[in-house]
Amino acid sequence: MFILIGSDGKEYGPASAEHVKQWIADGRATLDTLGKRVGEEAWRRLVDFPELHRRAPISDAPPPKLPAPAASAPAPVAAPTMGAADGSSTNPMLGAGAVNPTEASAPPAVMGAGTPTVQAAIPGGSGSAASAVNGAAGVTAPGASGAAAPVMPPEVDPRAYAAELISRAGKLRIWHCVGRAWRLTTRNFWSIVGGTFIGLLVLGVVQVVPFLGTIAGIFLSGVLYGGLYLYYLKHARGESADLGVIFSGFSSAFLPLMLASLVSSLLTTLGLLLLILPGIYLAIGYLFTFLLIQDRKLDFWCAMEVSRRVISAQWWRVFGLMIVAGFLACLGVIGLFIGIFVTLPILFGAIVYAYEDLVNPSAEAGAVSPQPPV
Repeated sequence: MFILIGSDGKEYGPASAEHVKQWIADGRATLDTLGKRVGEEAWRRLVDFPELHRRAPISDAPPPKLPAPAASAPAPVAAPTMGAADGSSTNPMLGAGAVNPTEASAPPAVMGAGTPTVQAAIPGGSGSAASAVNGAAGVTAPGASGAAAPVMPPEVDPRAYAAELISRAGKLRIWHCVGRAWRLTTRNFWSIVGGTFIGLLVLGVVQVVPFLGTIAGIFLSGVLYGGLYLYYLKHARGESADLGVIFSGFSSAFLPLMLASLVSSLLTTLGLLLLILPGIYLAIGYLFTFLLIQDRKLDFWCAMEVSRRVISAQWWRVFGLMIVAGFLACLGVIGLFIGIFVTLPILFGAIVYAYEDLVNPSAEAGAVSPQPPV
């Protein structure tokens, strides 16, 4: 049995796993909605519960907020930790903050008739569940004044999260990644090639400016590469992706992408200056950093550590993939540099498919890899 938190900060449930999955299927809840099993203390995203796994597309916009329940619907009881006192009755058999299981069997009645989705947004303020879970990345919650306030990304243990991903991943197949990257490019030729050209052109123009261009390139390269990787990832997952996705990092994850680019570049350069090999190890190890920030909404250091740990488990295979894909990308130079915009997408695509195989190993089977715990 599960209890969910609506965007009004109140608890709904208990509800069975089947009921919750039905709410997700009906669009009344999302995989980012916060919930917990009856008897547990920690609030987590619904995607963290294996029995509720369901693949969800990447969305650049947060789901709509849950309006107040309709007058005809049973009044939900405010969660005790929210400090709310709405006078609603409590079922003594289920404890405070729960509703009758028979009411939970009717999603429209519990979630509000006609409600499109349940958002994992909770009121900010003292004693709210927001302080317990530290929020969810990309989700806004009403503050005391009613204005939208950003919620910090969840705190994740990189060691535990990476260990979970490593335990699920199979052996990386180099040519399988390259082959899928080739098919991705040929099936979406103009959008892939055009998007790559625009992204790299903007980055090149920024870096051409004397002195300031070098500094801007260091700070903005991660933001642009993060958007470009997300653009490829959406195409790889068969999702809609316009050219605006390439620049989405400026609005969705500017600070973590910028810091990731700066810190990873410094550490890699330091490794190269010391003994060369540490720099090569880190350069390969940090390949998934931008993807983890964009896809999993991790902060920059956590994304760097998770990427390094996951790749380290199959470092030589990933290194081999980069050698093969990099060689193919360099063949574009033969065509007076024009061909590189045809072969370079193979390199980006191979990295994205390697990410899918190691971070989302069941992607081809339609399952969802574990999300970072809240």
